[in-house]
Amino acid sequence: MRGPLRLMLGAPPIARDPLYRAAGQMPAFDLRFDRGSIVDAIGGITPTFTRPSSVQTVWTGAGFTDFAADVPAFAVDPATGRTGYAHNPAATNLFLNSATPATQSFTVTAQAYTLSFYGTGTITLSGASTAGPLVGTGAAPNRVSLTFTPSAGTLTLTLSGSIVRPQFETGTAATSPITTGGSAVARSGDVLTVSGVPFSSFYNQLGGTWYAELSRTANLSGRFPTITSVNDGTAANTIVMFLLDFASRYSYSITTASAAQVGFNQSADAAAGLIHKVAMRSLANDGALATNGAITGADTAIAMPTVNQLSIGTSPLGQMILYRLAYFPPGPAQARIQQLTV
Repeated sequence: MRGPLRLMLGAPPIARDPLYRAAGQMPAFDLRFDRGSIVDAIGGITPTFTRPSSVQTVWTGAGFTDFAADVPAFAVDPATGRTGYAHNPAATNLFLNSATPATQSFTVTAQAYTLSFYGTGTITLSGASTAGPLVGTGAAPNRVSLTFTPSAGTLTLTLSGSIVRPQFETGTAATSPITTGGSAVARSGDVLTVSGVPFSSFYNQLGGTWYAELSRTANLSGRFPTITSVNDGTAANTIVMFLLDFASRYSYSITTASAAQVGFNQSADAAAGLIHKVAMRSLANDGALATNGAITGADTAIAMPTVNQLSIGTSPLGQMILYRLAYFPPGPAQARIQQLTV
């Protein structure tokens, strides 16, 4: 074998992967969720995953797939066409008999609710709220949703036309579909963590750079979905990369011994339905954030916390599809976070 093909096949991993080339080094940890796995591609570390109470149903391109309790769900984002780990919060579908839906009334309180469905029909609200109506735009994966705050009282949802997988839940976003029968059904939130020896085998207490590639499945309001949180099991020592949803911006924060070191440094716009590349530099007296080629949030007064675990998608309100998550220990990547996100 001769020529360019031989050179390509014989090239070291850093030359074959565009992210590694941009970083100028190999990562210590690289989760390639876009391959349908939660196993680290570098050291073979498998994060611990739990969702104890029920299945998660996600769109997988040709239809819906149910993932059993304690099995991570891999979804296809209809907007991006890519497969990734679908992280969802705990949720309860209050709409009964969702497979054969009919007009229903609910006792509600004055808090945010979200109504959603697939199909071309219409759901009209009356009683405690007259928001909407919510009008469908087509068969799955075309899902419509309406977030509103009713008055305390009785809310009636009147259905007409094609209504598929209706969901009525508290909160400001439509989570993945939950099938109900004659009573409401609750689904546990996803928990994905790395701790103990697996964590200490790749993490450097001096800090490093985190890289995430993801899409958001909804524009939330006033919430803070977490992409990654490196912590000691408390809120006193944390390094967090998250989303400032009220501003549709990515951000990062560092807290050491309960003292904020960095907080609420905002990136460029982070609208739902697009692929976003985000990198966070977190070292002593050297922090910054880059999103889609733009850098912001530089900080030169940081005392680093001592941490012992990684939590992925930790916010109970986080709803996102993660394609990749990598960690680079101190090295060239720290000076190249902007290039990582191009």
